[in-house]
Amino acid sequence: MTNNLPDTTGLNASLVYDAAEAMHPDEDIRNRIAGTIAPIGSPAPVIGPVWTMRLTRAPGTSAENRLRIMQAYDGVPAGVVLVIQAVGDLGGAVIGDVLAHRLKMSGVLGIVVDGPVRDVDGMVKYGPGSWSSAVNMAGMKTVSTMVETQVEIEIGGVRVSPGDIVAADADGVMFHPAGEAVPLVVFPAGALYRQEMTRTLEAGGRPWHIRYASTSLAGLVAAVGAGLGVSLLPAASAGSQLRVLRKRDGFAPVDGLQLGLYARARLGAAGRDLRDALAAHCGQRATAMNQA
Repeated sequence: MTNNLPDTTGLNASLVYDAAEAMHPDEDIRNRIAGTIAPIGSPAPVIGPVWTMRLTRAPGTSAENRLRIMQAYDGVPAGVVLVIQAVGDLGGAVIGDVLAHRLKMSGVLGIVVDGPVRDVDGMVKYGPGSWSSAVNMAGMKTVSTMVETQVEIEIGGVRVSPGDIVAADADGVMFHPAGEAVPLVVFPAGALYRQEMTRTLEAGGRPWHIRYASTSLAGLVAAVGAGLGVSLLPAASAGSQLRVLRKRDGFAPVDGLQLGLYARARLGAAGRDLRDALAAHCGQRATAMNQA
């Protein structure tokens, strides 16, 4: 399956907010906005799955606490947004430019902190897009701080679970539950790609709804690129602007599709020529895709 994550060209948090509001007309979507969290500098829009971390004061001091914190930061995978809740006074900022740079180099999409950060100029220059609720020139006392990862946390008054989707830009930060119905961009009813996509989602227990339908492949690619939803598309059509969604994004792999070319047993010369030309063309396309 493909989507425009993490490429957010043309998207921002406001557009995502408007889409969520349209999906849930009876819900006050404002409760998904982390109101106390502000951008550091002018970050580019970031949309991606949440990886959570909670930092709290330990009952005592230990070098093991520092080691566990560094292991937790090193364990953040690529392709996620690190979301940190700092509980209480931990002595200072929970992240600065050095850690932010390491996270960016490891493929982390962004950093959201309900708590203080420091070295903000360096975070802007060397780290991924970042947001926080405070700035503090002092550093966290790591020997007296405990860390938990992939637990439910609270960010700016919003409950956030691992795997939720965060949308953040210069306007602020908002979160969306991971279990929401998946908006789909689809071919018309009966199309093979549409059937396989919905079958896979239903087999995985994922609710879905149709956001946009078109008979045009180019139209579907454009709709996905504009952020209208996700779609199952031929790999060759996705291009560099779209990203393949994988298991870590909450999407099960889709079995390969096999297409067959059929012709009646008795064909005239023109029919045989057309059959052979189509078979040769399909073979060339398949070879090119396998080599890509």
